[in-house]
Amino acid sequence: MLLSGYEHDQQPRLPPELEQVIFEYAFFYDREHPLNLLLISKRVHDWYNTITSVSEIIPLVYDVLLIGSIPLQSLSRHGHHVRHLLLIHDDISIVQILQCCKNVINLGMWTVPYASEWVFEALTLSLTRMAGYMTLPLGNGRTPLQLCTTTTTSQSELSPGYQPLRTPYCNWTSTITHLEIPVTSNYWPNYEPLSQFTVLTHLSLSYTTEIRLLEQIFNICPQLEVVIWEHPKRLTGMEIMCVPTPSVRLHEDDGLVEGVDDLRVVAVDRSAMVDWMVGARGGMDVWKLAEEEVKRRMVQKLQS
Repeated sequence: MLLSGYEHDQQPRLPPELEQVIFEYAFFYDREHPLNLLLISKRVHDWYNTITSVSEIIPLVYDVLLIGSIPLQSLSRHGHHVRHLLLIHDDISIVQILQCCKNVINLGMWTVPYASEWVFEALTLSLTRMAGYMTLPLGNGRTPLQLCTTTTTSQSELSPGYQPLRTPYCNWTSTITHLEIPVTSNYWPNYEPLSQFTVLTHLSLSYTTEIRLLEQIFNICPQLEVVIWEHPKRLTGMEIMCVPTPSVRLHEDDGLVEGVDDLRVVAVDRSAMVDWMVGARGGMDVWKLAEEEVKRRMVQKLQS
């Protein structure tokens, strides 16, 4: 790393002003690793202080967290700072991770754990946004969507020896406004629990979902403002290097779904995990793009 060994060099390898610019760029665009730089030199500490006080660095670094590079030991100390959490590996530590990150409001689960324990741990979180395979059955035969709208759970549905640290107390049906289901089934009973999500305004479904289900979903969720019809998008190497990352765009330029007249339904091409990170950091994500498109359609309709 270019900063290592500088305390022993009389002449920096780069002008200090340029070093600081590079450092600040790394700080703001790679939130997972700047914390390690505190160990390097006094000069780096001074640069941190020009951005924010040290007491504010840890919450900033941990605010948006992609699990993979942060050890559980660190997470147990700083996990309470995590507000946006993305899990992408089917790992036995998922329950422990959720227990450490008790202040998460935006949870992404791009993994399919067989056991249902993660649902019960997640139900201790006051989530407003959730992304995951909510309509696919778990090992107990029930889907996460069914479990989170059920008031009682049989002990036989849990793995032997598992005991939640806290009693599930958060009612997602009255807190979740944005729900993303990246892989969907076409079995209607799996969607019926959506009727209990009274504040749900944004819903994202896979393009493989049968169109006939849309009308039924609108019937049980009349408050929906945006429904996203998501097509997977593979980013090329050149696209990944672009800033900002082009993680989402309207499908076939107009975002229309053949056979669907409802203005609230917007088709997109999306690189899901990249776009989730963009949105968690306040960028133009799929939700904002779809909202703008729905508004544009409404205005066009009123003017016609």
